[in-house]
Amino acid sequence: INFNHDKNYEWNHSIITKYKNLGIDVSVLNAAHQHQLHCTALYLHRIIVPQDKRGSGLGTAFMQEFCEFCDDNELPIGTVPRAVPGQNQDELIHFIQKFGFLHVSNPKVNIYWNIVNGDYIRLPLSS
Repeated sequence: INFNHDKNYEWNHSIITKYKNLGIDVSVLNAAHQHQLHCTALYLHRIIVPQDKRGSGLGTAFMQEFCEFCDDNELPIGTVPRAVPGQNQDELIHFIQKFGFLHVSNPKVNIYWNIVNGDYIRLPLSS
């Protein structure tokens, strides 16, 4: 994906805007190295659901749409899960694992560590 010209990036950006407008603090970054013109992976920097909205399904809905976008565009996702106050680290890790994120110690994903930053990596599902 060329982040400057591809229509899919605009769609991805609109998903982020949609959930930000619903009160979810979400940040997704291009995980490509500075010298690359095209995105080869995305980095889920943060997704924070306010306490009063936890359990509403908004975080799950975002993750489903985001992962579907990455599957459609064959983009792996990296992340480093970090709990915020009021959040349990183990529950956060379990949450991302439900979407197919694997720890980099898993041989299935550790070969991608150099192109996808993060302690957990999700490979795109075959269409």
